[in-house]
Amino acid sequence: MKSRACILVSVILLVLSGCGGSDSSSIRHDFDTPEGAVLCLEDAYRAKDIEAAVRCKDFTMEATLMLQRLQTDSSGDPKILAQTAELLELGFRSEMKNSDFPDFRDIVSTFSDKNPFQGRDDIVELTEKCRHADGRTTTNKLVVAKTANGWKVVTVPD
Repeated sequence: MKSRACILVSVILLVLSGCGGSDSSSIRHDFDTPEGAVLCLEDAYRAKDIEAAVRCKDFTMEATLMLQRLQTDSSGDPKILAQTAELLELGFRSEMKNSDFPDFRDIVSTFSDKNPFQGRDDIVELTEKCRHADGRTTTNKLVVAKTANGWKVVTVPD
């Protein structure tokens, strides 16, 4: 779970970065765009609302990508996929409960470099640059997937 925590923190930091592209002030905080989905997740973190944060993510897609990366024969098994997605969600909830939410106060994000992820049109990788209140900036790569319920943030295993 420790590496999962690092991934979650990285995702959060990415959301906060912002990089000479679309300023977050002009992006609707909804699931109609990849950038909007990231901003919704940031809002959930600011509100310390675990249910809202869970709604911003797609654990089934995370499980799919993880199982494909592991190149297991079970990557197409719906039961294994569902169980893996459930474990990922439980891990996320546990991490938020035990480590608290990332601090997104006073961060301004901008987005650039939206590219297909692994050649897929339904998953994109965004570059986000976060400007912190103290003037420092961080740059992160985020992955967001198009689902039946709009765009959702996914954590991709290293």
